[in-house]
Amino acid sequence: MLYYILIFIVFINPVVSIAGQTEEAKLPDTSATKVSSTKLGIIGGVTAAGVVIGQIHQSGTYWNERTAFHAMPLDKEYPDALMADKFGHLFFANFLASTYKSAFEWVGYNQSNAALLGGGVALAYQTLVEMQDGFSGGKPYLGFSYGDMLFNTAGAIFPYLQINYSVLNRFRFKASFQKSSNFDRLNYNSITEDYESTYHWLSINICDLLPDNIQQWYPEFVNLAIGHSVSNIDRYGAGGHELYLALDWNLEALPGDNFFCDFIKQTFNFYKLPAPAVKIYPNVVWYGLKF
Repeated sequence: MLYYILIFIVFINPVVSIAGQTEEAKLPDTSATKVSSTKLGIIGGVTAAGVVIGQIHQSGTYWNERTAFHAMPLDKEYPDALMADKFGHLFFANFLASTYKSAFEWVGYNQSNAALLGGGVALAYQTLVEMQDGFSGGKPYLGFSYGDMLFNTAGAIFPYLQINYSVLNRFRFKASFQKSSNFDRLNYNSITEDYESTYHWLSINICDLLPDNIQQWYPEFVNLAIGHSVSNIDRYGAGGHELYLALDWNLEALPGDNFFCDFIKQTFNFYKLPAPAVKIYPNVVWYGLKF
């Protein structure tokens, strides 16, 4: 599978270039520049290293027991983690696709083609992970997951949809982490493995939704976020949902208007920084700062 990912990154160049020329014939894209083979090679090398490191890490954590390929039964998809794992797949696929979109723009592709390439790389890697899950045994929640692939696909194509539907630019998928009461007791290797310690957020750019006469005084770096986490899960259906409303800091609105600054702001903007919040389900709890 690593071979196919590298083929996708390095040799897709002629195909995308032809597609870009066809698109430019209809509507000139002045953002397109000459594609750099050197930069493309750097992206390919970094990707190969990342795939190898990721596979080694997860092989020791999830894939140490091999079995015949199997898919997770559909009736096990929701009880597994009460949708927290699905939101995780959505977030990570979107993070990868957005990061690679910026990387391919740096290489020289126009914005649309960069988003297509970034989404393709993200989906290829997430598919590799799902295939590995399909050959793994020993844990009830392992197996190829149709639900995971659905959310992987949604996260991977979202940056491309944002280019074509400007209303979607008002939304960002984010994550944050705060150690749960069960983290030490259940002996997790890292906080990212514990869905009770993980919070997934949909951040909404409120400033863009306000009337023009209000926008002029509203701080554009202040968003509203809707959050989700779970508690007391056992991967068999036990546990409950937690829902939050919180302020969120839109780092992309900070000063600095060049490719490097934009990349840094966009990357760090995937993490939900501490801000005032309120838990609205299953009970009401106010937080001066919610991490």
